[in-house]
Amino acid sequence: MDGDSTRQQQTNAVGRGPLLSRRAALGLGGSALALVGLGGLVRLLPSKGGFLRPPGALPEEQFLAQCVKCSRCIDVCPLEALSPVLITDSILAAGTPKLNFRQGWCDLCMKCADICPTPSLDPADKETIKLGLAEINRDECIAWNWEGCSRCYDLCPIQAITMDDHKRPAVDAALCNGCGLCENICPSTTFRRYTGAKHKAIVIVPISPSGS
Repeated sequence: MDGDSTRQQQTNAVGRGPLLSRRAALGLGGSALALVGLGGLVRLLPSKGGFLRPPGALPEEQFLAQCVKCSRCIDVCPLEALSPVLITDSILAAGTPKLNFRQGWCDLCMKCADICPTPSLDPADKETIKLGLAEINRDECIAWNWEGCSRCYDLCPIQAITMDDHKRPAVDAALCNGCGLCENICPSTTFRRYTGAKHKAIVIVPISPSGS
């Protein structure tokens, strides 16, 4: 009888063993997923550089509080310069409009501000507004590495691009309003596609609140 009881206890113990192991594994797996999820959330918060917003946009914190993500500004833009922020770029800003100079540029028609149903976009003075600032990546620039390209200089609507004695472009920060035409028409990624180039040689970057 004692032998039977001992064998039964051993059988029960063996039977319970795998069950406890599975529970432990599930618990550890859940914790791991939670940590991965938390890491994902951190990566999806707005980047330090922020986004280039439509003309007349309020400061970022106020803009996010006011924008209702209706997409009216995106739909009305005649030059297709606006696109929604993706959730992979930022959870908090997902669905809000940003300037996308890969697909268009901004001529400051202000139709976005006119159609906006909230105070997040305020019609601005076209003469003083700055959407961002053009920045040249010399390593990617055709003119800085070879010669023959002057598209940004030729087509800049406000003559904010100058050329040096070697016919290499430079940006006049005082004149540049960040309209994005230079980035839109820059041929560097096409010309350098054999090297796997993904970035334009001239891009519009956000201007810090201090203006630096």
